[in-house]
Amino acid sequence: MNAARNRKAAVNLLKSQPKGLDRPSPPGAKLWTMRVSTLHALIGDEEGATLVEYSLVVALIAVLCIAAISFLGGKVSRMFSTIGASVAAA
Repeated sequence: MNAARNRKAAVNLLKSQPKGLDRPSPPGAKLWTMRVSTLHALIGDEEGATLVEYSLVVALIAVLCIAAISFLGGKVSRMFSTIGASVAAA
């Protein structure tokens, strides 16, 4: 009896929906769609964002290169001096 009543309520709900919908929208679906649309509108303007991102990446790479050269510069110089002395002695 309960199942028949639930089926009848579901059929009535489907009949009350506008044409073209296969099933009813879940509660809050319209509000969710509005929130997502607003979020897309706020985030969607990315015209100058890529230039700023690329500039930050290039600056970070430059800082890392300078730090690596400062840190490893003396060691590399000594290594090449040792190799040069070995080649000259041979």
